[in-house]
Amino acid sequence: MGVSPQSKASSWQFPSLVLLALSAQMVSMAASFAQDEAGARRREVAAMLVAYFEAMCQPKPFVPRVGEDFKAHQRSLREKLLACAGLSPLPERVPLELHESEPLDHEWCTVRRVAYQLWPQVFSTGLLYMPKQFAERPAPAVLCPHGHWQNGNAHPDVQARCLVLAKL
Repeated sequence: MGVSPQSKASSWQFPSLVLLALSAQMVSMAASFAQDEAGARRREVAAMLVAYFEAMCQPKPFVPRVGEDFKAHQRSLREKLLACAGLSPLPERVPLELHESEPLDHEWCTVRRVAYQLWPQVFSTGLLYMPKQFAERPAPAVLCPHGHWQNGNAHPDVQARCLVLAKL
């Protein structure tokens, strides 16, 4: 008695179909589980953002620090800032070795290109805007970084800002 080709085909088709159906069901369940997890995470993040926003919207009293309290707070902030910048302890000071260009004359100030030493053999460059009314003595200064965009410190907005600050 031989086995007909039809019965051979049916003997492997049924288990294969069952296996395929189970696999599809498992993939579907895994996808819905992942969606539920992602949805739960999104809801959790949204709730955290709402709570943060509400906390930030609460009025906070301004209590100015004065006297020794201010000085202690200032020291604490300075220490934290230096530590975050990797400058604690501060490196040894080096001579500035200032290099200056010829001045460009403006109505109320002169502008010079300068280069000064930060660390041994490491220089930083910038433009020094010196008000004419303070040319003979030490004067207040404003450090005004120009950023790294097209034209840098040659950008008209940057030059206008620096000229106005020099006039103040």
